[in-house]
Formats: sequence, C-alpha cells, structure tokens
Amino acid sequence: MIPEQKAKLCSGSTSRADTCDRLSDLPDGILHVVMSFLPARHAVQTSVLSRRWRNLWCSMPSISINEREFEVRGYCQIQERWDEFEDFITNLLSYRCNSVSLDRFQIYAHSHSQQTVDRWIRHSIEYCPTVLKIEIPCYHDDAPLSLKLPYLGSSFCRLKKLSLSHLVLDNHFAELLCSGCSALVDLELVNCFNCFQHIASTTLTRLVVNTCFNENDAVDPMVITAPSLAYLKLVIQDTIYRHGISVCNVSSLVEASIYMQYNEDFPAKYQRRLLSGLFSVTSLELTHFETMAMLNKNSDGFPIFLNMRYLSLESCFLDDECDLDSKLEDLGSFLENAPCLEKLTLQRCMFCVDPDWEWDVKRKSINLQRLDGKTFHCLKLQMIEVLYEDDHEHLLVELLWGLARRLPDPSIKLTKIFR
Repeated sequence: MIPEQKAKLCSGSTSRADTCDRLSDLPDGILHVVMSFLPARHAVQTSVLSRRWRNLWCSMPSISINEREFEVRGYCQIQERWDEFEDFITNLLSYRCNSVSLDRFQIYAHSHSQQTVDRWIRHSIEYCPTVLKIEIPCYHDDAPLSLKLPYLGSSFCRLKKLSLSHLVLDNHFAELLCSGCSALVDLELVNCFNCFQHIASTTLTRLVVNTCFNENDAVDPMVITAPSLAYLKLVIQDTIYRHGISVCNVSSLVEASIYMQYNEDFPAKYQRRLLSGLFSVTSLELTHFETMAMLNKNSDGFPIFLNMRYLSLESCFLDDECDLDSKLEDLGSFLENAPCLEKLTLQRCMFCVDPDWEWDVKRKSINLQRLDGKTFHCLKLQMIEVLYEDDHEHLLVELLWGLARRLPDPSIKLTKIFR
C-alpha cells in the first residue's frame, strides 16, 4: 500500500469527511414516508439533525398525535402535562405548510379540554385527509361523552378510511356517510354513541361496529345498507339496538363476524333476522348465538348459505334444557343450510364447564349411548375442529362420539388452546 494512502486511512479522515449522509440525500417523498412511522413529537425533533431536515416536518402528509408521548393520564400533574401537550400540538398544526394536503391524521387524546381537541380535529379535517382516526379515551373521572365529529362540507371528499372511538354520532353523521363520503371504503366505530338508525353507503367495503351504544328512541331496527360491503364485524351488547340490526342489500358480503356479548335484550328473532342478511358469506363467525336463532324449524325464511366454506361457532348451543344429543341434532339442522361448507370450528360449544366443579371434572366411567337420531351427511364438509381449554375428558369424549355419529363424513380434529 502507498504510504500516503495508509496514513490517510489510519487517520480516519476517509470514514468521516468523505462519507456522505445518504439518508438526507433521499427525496422529500421518501423521507416523509420514513417520518410517517414516527409520533408527532419525534417527527418534529428530526429538525435538529441537519439543515436538510430543519423544516421537513412542516410538509409531512401524515400526522400522529398521541397524548401518551407526554404521559398525560388521569392521575397527578395532569394539568401540567396537558398544557405541555396542548402547546406542542397547537404549534405543530399552526406551523404546518397549508399548501400540502394531509393524507393521514390520527389523534389519541382524551377530552380534558374538549374545545381544544375539537379545534385540532377541525383544523386537520380542513386538509381533506384520506385516512382519519380519532380516538378519545375515557377515564373514570371524565364526564359522559359529548365530543362530536365536525361536519365541514366537502372536506370528506377524499376520505377512504375512517376510524372513530368514543364519539357522539348523530343523524348528520348518517347523512355524511350517505352523501358526503364518496370515496369511503373502510369504516370502524368503537364505543361510540350512535344516535342514528341507518348506515348507508354505496362505496363501503369494510365495516366494524364494536360495542357502540344506541340511544335513539326509535322502534325500528338499525339498518345497514351497503351493496359493496365485503367484510362485516359486529360486537353487540344487550343494552343496545333493542330492536335488532338488519343487513340489507349486501350480496357482495364475503366475511362476517358477529359477537353477542349478552343476548337478553337481543332475542333469538332478532338474531335470526340478522343471520338472514348474511346469506352470501363464504366465512362466518358467530359467538354467543341462541340455539333457537340457528334453527330452521317452522321458518320458511331461514337463509341458505350457498357460498359458505368456513363456519366458526363459539359459545353456541349451550341451552341447559337440552341434552347433548338434541344439541347435535340442532347443529346438524343448521349445517344442512350450508351445503358447500368445508370446515367447521367449535369452541366452548355444547356444554358449559366450571373448573371449580370437581364432580364435573372427574368421572369413573363414560357411557357412550347409541344414537338413534338423524344422521346428517354434509358431503363437502372435510374437517370439524374442536377447540378446548380445560381437560374434561369425559365431556370431550362424549362430544367427539356424538359428532362422529351425527356427522360421519368429515374428519375430526381436537386442538387444545391456551389462554
């Protein structure tokens, strides 16, 4: 090696002075993508890296506001930390470049100052975002929800994905979905107060309504009309939608998941009506459905699921008044309405188990009786998977015996799951 080159390498001048900042050489668009993964506070802090980064955050197409960065909680020093958080976000939005559109806006902030949070949301919506996520967490000491989604005319024209949590949504919101969100394809409502009775959209392909409350005094069911809908998830409490939920004009629906937290005020006839709108699905998950809602006895209007390939049942067929044989016959009756079904998954179905009941866990002998009832031949059903949590051998043996006798065609798989 030439002595001059060796001396230069040993001095370290090549590794420091001659090495360029490759990250800073990237175009703004790519750097904005990198910054979109950062919380707002960290994104602004990139301005100290170099002159290249100084004002880059002002034109970010994505903003993520999260009070947890400032450790704002429902505990001590909340006012001091909230003031710091409020000053930062107000400056962030004030110094943002007005000529740059906003692709994504996400906010997680409880309504410690409702007027301030509302102002932030309004300011961001004016940029016509394509993705909008608003999450207003609740603390025990907070007043009941009262923050509403602002309605700013054509500002929702580019909106494709909308996720709302702990907001009050009135009839104006329903009108917005119908006529003001012409590009919306993904809607998620979580723990919202829904003061409307109709969700109607011609563009919506994915809908999630999770533990929302309905305080409308109307006597009609909640109606979902979405001809382009492909995925539907409903988590329903017993104290909401007292007149049920109807799904209409959703022939494009492929996958549905319906979770009944409690069904005392959502009786079997409402559950059956909900099922009738899901006739086109290929995959269906049902949790805590009543047995009577899943039977086609004395009901000419019970749906036939011609497209269904996968069915998952959790905590179903738990009627204490029926024995296992009757429950299996009810299950077979339901499966007859899904002639193309290929896989069935059962979890916590057919029997209730309390781990504290020693007498129910141990049994010296198991009596497997001959079943003289109807045998159901589901020709395309290839697999029945039984998921279980606790080892109650006699109950599992009786269930497997009954399944094999009632449904002799498919294979049966037993899988233990861990909480």
